[in-house]
Amino acid sequence: LQSVGRSIDELVTTAMRPPDHLSTILKPLFDAAHEAEGMPLSLAAASSLQDAVEEDDTVVIATGAGKGRVHLPNGETDGPLGAVGLARALALALGAKPVLVTEEHCVDPLVATVRAGGLNDVSYEELIQRSNAVSISSYPKEQAAGKRTAEEILEEYDPAAVIAVEKGGPNRAGVYHSARGTDMTPGRAKVTPLFDRANKEGILTIGIGDNGNEIGFGKIEDAVRDIQPHGDSCQCPCEQGNACRVATDHLIVANTSNWGAYGIQAMLALCTKMPDAMHTP
Repeated sequence: LQSVGRSIDELVTTAMRPPDHLSTILKPLFDAAHEAEGMPLSLAAASSLQDAVEEDDTVVIATGAGKGRVHLPNGETDGPLGAVGLARALALALGAKPVLVTEEHCVDPLVATVRAGGLNDVSYEELIQRSNAVSISSYPKEQAAGKRTAEEILEEYDPAAVIAVEKGGPNRAGVYHSARGTDMTPGRAKVTPLFDRANKEGILTIGIGDNGNEIGFGKIEDAVRDIQPHGDSCQCPCEQGNACRVATDHLIVANTSNWGAYGIQAMLALCTKMPDAMHTP
């Protein structure tokens, strides 16, 4: 498992970005995460999911990046694909009930991705009665509403794990940034309270990201500030950098967050001896 985990980590961190000042940070970020974890990242996350998630347990997966605007009206493609792939693996391999949360403008493409992945989109009431399905809901962008929603989710669903796939998080000043250090606070769903409370209550948390501004990178925040070009000095008035302050139990660093989620999928498929938990090409 250690050997396969290392191979999976190498695959999902294969550098395939256009050459610019962000293309050089992947390997150093991965090395910092690996040093903090002490074992292959994909194996660590998959093993903890196996330990924490029992049949019929709910797992909450947060995704959605990019503001709803003219040239990107429904958000990025990085995030939804990985979230759905991982939801499918959790349902098949562990019998989990996945709940996906995202910004309102990202809901439609997430629903389409769920259906392309062979899953049904149903209400939570239906989800707990059936398999091969997920439940999707929008998550508010306002801070106070985000906190209330986090409390409602944790109290109603009692999740065994909470996972972020390409989900931007705040820096130590509470500002959400893009990878290039611009302020993205107004357009982001405020899922941070969900992870803060889950961490406090001992619920398993996993963050999957690729640039250091996503939820999970608080685990290696100092390294992000040293490695990411805007980690310690952003391009907005807060001047506190784009390094996310939200830590998770496990951090997956990948060339794209989708690939990181696929890595956990592959490891779950292997650990549970259920190859169908990994989607086909």
